[in-house]
Order: sequence, then C-alpha cells, then structure tokens
Amino acid sequence: MQAKKVGAGQTAHAEQAAQTAQVSLDDFAAVQDDETAQDTSGAANVVQSSLIDCLNEQQREIVLAPSQDMMVIAGAGTGKTHVLISRIAYLLQVEHVKPWMLLAVTFTNKAAHEMEERVCKYMNWDDPHNMIISTFHGFCYSRLRMYATEAMLPKSFVLLTPQDQESLLTHFLKEHKIATTKRSSRSSDKYVNVRDALGYISRQKDEGLKPKLSQKELEYYLAHIGEDDEDNDINIFSSRHVERLHEILFACYEHFRERSGAVDFGDLINKMVELLRNNPQIRGQLQHRFRYIFVDEFQDTNGMQYELLKLLKCPQNNVCVVGDDDQSIYEWRGAKIENLQKIMLDFANLHIYALTINYRSSRNVLNFSNALIRNNKSRLIDKFLVNPLTYEGLKFCEIFCLQYMYNAAKTDPQLGQFVQHDKTLAPYIDRDLSTIGVKERQYLLNYAFIQGLVPESLQQAYEQMRWGDPSALVQKQRKAKAQMKSDTGAVGTGAPLPPQLQLPKEWGQRYKEEMAQCPKVQVIAHSSAFGEEGSCIYKLVSYLHESCNIPLDEIAVLYRKNSLSSEVEQEMVRHRVKYQIFGGLKFYDRAEILSVLAYLRLLVNPRDDVAFNRVINLPKRGIGDASVNKLRAYAQSIGMSLYEAIAQIAASSDKSKQRSFKKFITFYQEMEVYKSLLDSLSLSDFIRAVVERTGLVKHFQEQDAKEKLSRVGLSRVDNIYQLITNAKNVESEIEKNAMMTLADIGAREVVADPDADGIDSDVDGAGDSNTNNANNANEVSSAEEHTETLHGVQLSPVDRLNYFLSQTCLVSGAELNSQGEDSGKGVQMMTIHASKGLEFTAVIVMGCEERIMPSPLADRIEEERRLAYVAFTRAKRYLFACYANSRYSFYFNDYEKTGPSMFLNEIGDYYENELQEEKKGRPYEKRSFIYSD
Repeated sequence: MQAKKVGAGQTAHAEQAAQTAQVSLDDFAAVQDDETAQDTSGAANVVQSSLIDCLNEQQREIVLAPSQDMMVIAGAGTGKTHVLISRIAYLLQVEHVKPWMLLAVTFTNKAAHEMEERVCKYMNWDDPHNMIISTFHGFCYSRLRMYATEAMLPKSFVLLTPQDQESLLTHFLKEHKIATTKRSSRSSDKYVNVRDALGYISRQKDEGLKPKLSQKELEYYLAHIGEDDEDNDINIFSSRHVERLHEILFACYEHFRERSGAVDFGDLINKMVELLRNNPQIRGQLQHRFRYIFVDEFQDTNGMQYELLKLLKCPQNNVCVVGDDDQSIYEWRGAKIENLQKIMLDFANLHIYALTINYRSSRNVLNFSNALIRNNKSRLIDKFLVNPLTYEGLKFCEIFCLQYMYNAAKTDPQLGQFVQHDKTLAPYIDRDLSTIGVKERQYLLNYAFIQGLVPESLQQAYEQMRWGDPSALVQKQRKAKAQMKSDTGAVGTGAPLPPQLQLPKEWGQRYKEEMAQCPKVQVIAHSSAFGEEGSCIYKLVSYLHESCNIPLDEIAVLYRKNSLSSEVEQEMVRHRVKYQIFGGLKFYDRAEILSVLAYLRLLVNPRDDVAFNRVINLPKRGIGDASVNKLRAYAQSIGMSLYEAIAQIAASSDKSKQRSFKKFITFYQEMEVYKSLLDSLSLSDFIRAVVERTGLVKHFQEQDAKEKLSRVGLSRVDNIYQLITNAKNVESEIEKNAMMTLADIGAREVVADPDADGIDSDVDGAGDSNTNNANNANEVSSAEEHTETLHGVQLSPVDRLNYFLSQTCLVSGAELNSQGEDSGKGVQMMTIHASKGLEFTAVIVMGCEERIMPSPLADRIEEERRLAYVAFTRAKRYLFACYANSRYSFYFNDYEKTGPSMFLNEIGDYYENELQEEKKGRPYEKRSFIYSD
C-alpha cells in the first residue's frame, strides 16, 4: 500500500516531532516485553503511594524507569527537581540501592542543600546516610582532600576564593610596578585590568587548558615584565596584544598559585579530571561506588565538568542528567550547550524523556513563550510547554488520532492491510490505547503522522490543541461520531461514542473557566523621555499591588542590563515603594568576613601568602608596602613563604635582620600565641578570641561609627559575630561530616591490598548485580556501618578549623548565580540572568527592544532568544513586556528610534501570519503608555 501523504507543513512538523521522540523501534520492542511490564507494575505497587500519587504520567515514567542511562529534557516549571528527588527515593525504597551508591551534583549549594533536605524528608532520615548530594566543586574538593598525594597536591592545600585570586594577581603586578587600572598617569602605558585577566584564566581552566609559556619564557617574563619595553618588538600592554598579556599573566598566576600550595575553583575540576585520567585504580573505585549518578542543570555544564562525568561513567553504572536547552543562558561564562548533543553521541544507550507539563505559568504566558522559542533552530526536541488542563486535552487528542486511524483500518482494506503488516502499528491493533505510556504513545502518533495515516485536518486539530484551542478537535469529534454510526449501521439507535473518542464535558467546562480567568500578556510601548520609563514601571507595580492584591515581593522587574534599573529605582524611592536589588554582596564576600577568614587561614597554612597580604596591616601596624616588598624579596631568595620567612628570621641569631623586620616579628609572635589557643578553646570561642585580640572588632567598630552603618542594620561587627555564630552551628556538624570523610579515607587506604579487610572490599562487592537482592543484603556492608567504627578517632583542632574554612570557602565561591538572600523586601529587581530558577506572580520585563534585547554585543542570537524566554517563563500569572519607541543614545547625544524587539515581532508574526488567528485568540494585547507626572 502507498502511504497517504499529508501537507508539507504537517510533514515538516511530523518529522520534527519524530525526532523529538529520539527512540528506535527496538526501544518499544523492549517496552512491550511482558516481563518488563510486569516488573514495572510490581515496582509501582511496592513504592509508597506518597511517592507516586503526586506525579503526572510524564514524571511517573521517569521515576519508575528501569536502571538505564537517561537524559530528561525538562521545560521551565515542569517539576524537574521533584522528579529527581522522587527517582532517588524510588531507588532507595523500591530498588533497595544503598545510599552511598548515589551521587547527585548540581551548581549551587542552595540547590544541593534543598535536594538533600527533601530526600531525607522522603526517607524519614536525620542525615543523608553517606549519600553524596553536592556541587561539582564540593564533590571534587572532598575527593581531592582524600587523594591529595595522588593528585600531587599538598596535604593541606588552600582553596582560593575569587577575592584571593584577585589579591594574588594584584600583589604580583604591584611588585613589578604595573598599574591595575587605566587611571594611572598618562606617562605610563603599563596597566592591567585584573578582573579581565582573571576572566581569561577562568575560561582557560574551564576548557582544561594550561599556560602555553615554556619554563624559559616564564622565567624571562618574571624577571622583565615590569621593565621598560621600548626595545621589544611588541608592547604586551597594548590593547592589540591583550591576549598575549593574559597568557603571560596566566603563567605567572599559576606559578605563584602553585608556590603558595593553593588551588582555585577551576583547579578543583581540572585536578579531579587529571586524577581520574591518570589513575585507573581510583577511577575504577569511584565508578564502582557511584552506581547512580545524577546531574542537575546539565545545560550549564562546561567542558571539564562533562569530562568529569564521562570519567565517572562505566558500563556498570547509570547516569541521569536533567537539563533544558531552552534555558541555556550562561555560555558567556563557559557553559556548553553542546554537551546536550555530545552526551547523545557518547552514551550509546541513552534514553531520552521530556517534561512539558508546566505547573507555574498560565496558558497565555506559555503560548507567548512557546511562540518565541520555536524560532530557535538548534533545539534538541520540539518541547512545547502546556499547562495540566491543556495536557489532558492533548492526551485525549493523541488517543483520538490513533483510535481514528485504527477504526479506519477496519473499514478500509488497503489501510487495514498496511496496519496489520507494519511492525510498529500491528502490536497495538487490539490494545487499549489509553493504557500505553506517554513516550510510547507519542512515538506511535509521530510515526502515524509521518506515514500519512492520519488525515491532515486531524493533524491540524492536534496542532491547535497544542496551543490550547480545542475547537477543531470538537468538530472532528462530531464528524467521527456520525461516521462511526454510519459505518456500524447504528444511525438512529442512539449508540454512544466510545470513551476514547469523546472529549469529556467536564474538561470543556474547566477550559471555559480557565480562559475567563486567564489574563493576557501585555505588550506595552512607551517613549524613553526623562522619567517616562520609570513612571511606566512604577504604575504597573502600583496596579498589580493595589488592584490585583499581589504582594510586592511577588512582583519582579527584570532587565537585560543593570543600567536600566536606575530610573525605576528613582521612581520607587520617590513614591516610597519598597524594593530590593536582587543579587547584593553575599555574606562571605564582605570585607570584614574575608579579613577574619584570612587570619584563620594563615594560622592553618603558613604558606598562604594571599592571606598574609590581607592581614599584615589590618588593623594598622605601621607596615608599609616597601617593608612588605623587602620581606617578599628575602622570602623569594630563600624559597619560603612570607610567614615562613618571618619565622626563620625570628629563630635566627642575626640581630641586624631581626631589627629590620621587628614589626613583622611582633606580628608573628602574636599569631603563634593565637595558634596555641586552638587546643584549649572550642572553634567558636577560638574565633572570638582571634577577632578580639587582633583588634579587628575595634577596627570595624570604628568604621561602623564613622559611617553610622549600625543604624540601618549594616553593622560590620554584627557580621563578624554572625560568623562566630555560624562557626558554632558548623561545630556541631563537623564530627559527623568529618567521620563520613574518614570512612572514605579508610576505604581508599586499603585499595593497594585487595585481600585486606575493610571498607574497600565491601564497596567493590556492593556494586554487583545481585547486591540489591534482599537475600544478599547481609553480604554487603554499607559505608555508614564502617563509619561507626571510626567514632573513636579524634579530629585535631587544626583539622576542625580547616574543615570550617573549607565550608565557608565553598559557600563563597560555588554559588554561580549571584542571587539575593532575603525575601519580603519589596519589589524584586534583577537582571534576567539572576532570575533563572525563580518565579513570581507578576513579571515586568524592561527593554524588550532592539539594541537591548537582543544585545548588539551578543554574537549568538539563539542564546539571546533563550534569555528572553527565561524572562517570560518566570511569570506565573501576569506578564508585561515593555519597550521604548525611542531611547537616548550617548553615542549620538540624542534620542534615536528603537521600537519592539525582533523577538516581540517574531511572536506577532506567528500569531498574525502563520496561525492567522483572530485577535481574540492571541495570548497578548498591545498597549501604549501615556506619561503623566
């Protein structure tokens, strides 16, 4: 039989939809296997009802899937975190996987902590039972601490914060008399933008690259970088050669970082990757331990994080990555959206699932956003977000289309013969199509579309249902009912239509109610005359708060660039509306906290020159830069750190040298006294003693008094005492967490002897396929059982302090999204990048115009479109997209015409040209704002 053909537009859509499924016919042969079906059903009966009752059918297929490699493409607001946690709970409860066999990594400490808390709540645990839920950096840090020797790191290596990196590079440049800003005198052309240089270094490390300079070249530049370069062929400080300068600074930075016995956040990933590449024994052990590896926000991974995942993967373990290519907006900081494509090629048996049921946004917000993102050509799948009610209708439509085809096959001999002999369609001839899984059902439908077995009019009805319009389907349903009665001779008998061919009346009623209550997206035009943009945003906020009764902290104002917020802030202040700039300075990034931590770090590691430079003259000790440079030159001559050099001078008999460094020796003696207190004080009391005896408290009290900060709740001293409170809270957890690490160390230390008794032999056995069987449970020892044998081990005071410092450092540096800490502080104002992962009842997006969104500086238009998509999908109910018809140009010193963004035009073109819908069917309205003071 010749397959019936559909229109070109429908064929293109059907082919794209078929690619969406990303599954072969063999996949569904496995799905139809009776034994597999019985196993899945049995598992579903065992799992606690509280785990699966709240899951939709898309989520349930993922949670109850057999052990396999999976990629979940999870749209905005589709409950991906809930699915991850439910999957972990399912493995623990039903599959009886040992907790320590699970590894889950994400990007922020906040996300990791929330995931851990929710898993523990599901399992009714007080702690995670040696299951590792961590950030990428936190996981690598803990393993490198364990395998420091094998990774060729000092046992007590220091982890540099971004502030430490800046300090290290700045001190190097000052030492060579190189200015760090362009504000140096015009007579000198030698300057370096430190943050730009560190950005270059970070990007190199994200790619796993090392300095290109040879040792000979490095030595030359270390000796001559600050000298006049008139005789050189090029001036490396010229803007034309900035990359060459950054290469040199990269090599110099690495030289001084390694000399300090320190690593930065980029090193954590790279050192771990090197360790696994170069040490098959350790790689095998970790692969064997972590039988289930979960990665959240996979679209944000960089090249080295993906390499780490590949090295942890082996045929005996399973990987589950969750991400959304439509929300990949961090390419500028190293994220590789290509990783989503790579994993499909690198992991041969990867099963792909999609989450498209959005529980956050209204139908109009979703359709507005869908119309935008459909223009991206590099999407992995045609992921179309719908709300739960629309999904119900869509599911019915899918079953209706398939049932329509099978019914037609019974009366059309040619179609019937094709269906009976087609290996994809034949197994479903007599099956209840409402009982097959969502992935299976959608694959079957896409196959039928491509083969032209479903009428074009019905395919069009399906497409309209995706956009939430059931009218075409209702008409088709009526025709099907009449046709069925005619075909069966049931005309006039009142025979009912089968349930699978009837759209429930109750659904239609809910649809009408939802549409009546669903506000449309507002596209608002205004000019950018002085005060108008700020006034427009203020009046929208006022309307939402006063007329719609929306709390201020449920209203967000988003913008593509920070400069747009200025006028709005002025209006908020003018009208006394509370607001918060979301993404202020984090606690552990504040100067007073960094100063306290620098003292503590120097006490732990005398080789930490970065910490030494921060505290040597804080509070003031009368030690100037010249004295520090003199000490630095001496320290370099004897191959010691600054602190070690002072210790050597203090212990020597050279009275002349001691007089030269008298103030340094006094500082050294004070530090040694503080160090002696470690043995007799608790961690929190020790920190209190240090901050008070050093004079730090007095120093910052004087600053507070001078600036009157304490009156507005910004006291630096309060922050210091909050740090002491944090230490007290951490103190109670140190032993428990440290014991978990010691358990891992114990496991590692018996690797060399395969016959040794202990943890490693048990861990190796724990991964065997039969260890999940209850009959073999007694043969496998869990890691927590071995932890119990280590409770007699006492951590030294230095180890406790080191642990506290590592935790504060991880908190400071691992939060890749700069987000605010407080809620309930009024209107939330932030960049679109900072809004990712958040949601608000009402969202106002500023600057939806040309030369702002998309940014003229962006070289990849699809990422800019994804950025707009992220902004729109933050809204739960109300969405306002605002643009200026004109905006002041500093370049032309005048106003220039702007107009709506190409993204708004794309949305309009789709509804007005492609769908050719009437105005009432659009999810948006256009309005103009008229300014009145």
